[in-house]
Amino acid sequence: MKTRFLSLHLTVLRYYSLTIFLCMCALPVGAITDSTLLAKGYTVRTLTLKPDFDGHPVAVLIGKACPEPSQKAVLYVHGYNDYFFQDHLADWYLTHGYNFYALELRRYGRALLPEQIRYDMRCITDYYEELDMATDTIRTGHHNTFLLLNGHSMGGLITSLYASDRAQAGTIDALFLNSPFFELNAGWFTRNIVSPVFSALGCIFPKMKLPTSSSPYYGESLHKNYRGEWDYDLALKPMNNKPCAGWLRAIRKAHKIVRKGLAVECPVLVMHSDKTGSENGWNDMIPISDVVLNVDDIAKLSPAIGKNVDVVVIPKAKHDIFLSFPEVRKHAFDELGKWLNSGQKEQ
Repeated sequence: MKTRFLSLHLTVLRYYSLTIFLCMCALPVGAITDSTLLAKGYTVRTLTLKPDFDGHPVAVLIGKACPEPSQKAVLYVHGYNDYFFQDHLADWYLTHGYNFYALELRRYGRALLPEQIRYDMRCITDYYEELDMATDTIRTGHHNTFLLLNGHSMGGLITSLYASDRAQAGTIDALFLNSPFFELNAGWFTRNIVSPVFSALGCIFPKMKLPTSSSPYYGESLHKNYRGEWDYDLALKPMNNKPCAGWLRAIRKAHKIVRKGLAVECPVLVMHSDKTGSENGWNDMIPISDVVLNVDDIAKLSPAIGKNVDVVVIPKAKHDIFLSFPEVRKHAFDELGKWLNSGQKEQ
């Protein structure tokens, strides 16, 4: 009898121990911080998001105020396989009177949690939650009256859809897109045969890794340890990465919406390189062309995203234009400054 009673108590104890452990695992993560960013004068805020398909995701909102009081702000959204490290971009905005913010999306950069699959997603609109939280913080919490949304590559795709879907809310005053990811850079067979097959598989096996990974050569053209100028954390921005089938499915759905045309109401500036390069082995064109996207696709699709779209071509620009050679990015900054000061953005 005593043995049976003890066995029952042990079973109950194991049950409650397991329950407590699982509950602890399900709790939202604590605040994310970065001592390097803090030492540079940035603020770092963890945005706790609603539970999604693999637990409690978070996003990270990074901020830095202008030396002089300002009610203008910019929110920067990074691209795929990316995170915020571009201090020179922040400094340019700050010196031109824009309070600077950068949003690291769920499962990217500092917002990638243990056991999460890097960059995994199911729908582009999932990111609207952290964008809503960020824009509310910038406008309501920090009392900025003008907000420029700046998206690079996949961030350009996300911010374009967001600005279109939130057009009536009036929270975005201007949109700047740096090489937006409006179409897959692939041949006819991959776009029309291979990609749809893996996209369909993404509905059933969303976490399945695609058979090919990104080339490392673009990364080599950027990082100072290889052939580039920039010092960033390779753990947060790896040299290459294999996306999941669920990611591809979500991207293809977003691209289909872009092809039909968007309804962005605010003024839009799109920048892209003058030429598309190739990553089939290292070559001299990699540092002076876009080897990630096809610039013809950007040029073709950009005019249809809104009523007031300016497209500027930057010769010899890399995919991330503001990581190009100094004279190229100076040209880009000059064009951005002219556009912002043209009188039609700040009303």
